[in-house]
Amino acid sequence: SFGQEKLIVKTYLNFLEKPKQMAKSRGMKGGFLIGVANFLTFLVYAVTFYAGIYFLKRGDVGLTDMYLSILALVLSAFGSGTATQFMPDVGAARTAATNIFNLLDAPLFIEGEQTEKMKLEKFEGRIDFINVSFRYPTRPNYILKKLSFSISPG
Repeated sequence: SFGQEKLIVKTYLNFLEKPKQMAKSRGMKGGFLIGVANFLTFLVYAVTFYAGIYFLKRGDVGLTDMYLSILALVLSAFGSGTATQFMPDVGAARTAATNIFNLLDAPLFIEGEQTEKMKLEKFEGRIDFINVSFRYPTRPNYILKKLSFSISPG
């Protein structure tokens, strides 16, 4: 403010320059790859029809068999091409699964965990909680403070 608008806008535009160049580069690479994918798709079509006509001329296949073969090849190529668009998602899913398994395999650090077992001398079925306080080990605030209650059997 106070006449600094041009400087602020210039600074903001300077900050945007690197992401803009990265986006432009990524767009150019993506466009090139789409072009290559389309080229390969139509190349497969051309080679498939050429081979079909070649075998049709030699008498190895009939017209119906040729079209069925071409249809099967084209649809399978189309399906595999469609499946490849999900490859980045597969990588992200693999990373997420690895993170989840690492979290599940990590040892738990709970303070106050007893290693010796307690044996009950006399048990009547009544449970009394007297002045129970609880907080998570990583939190400063208590969730339960001096809570007392009884649970009767049955």
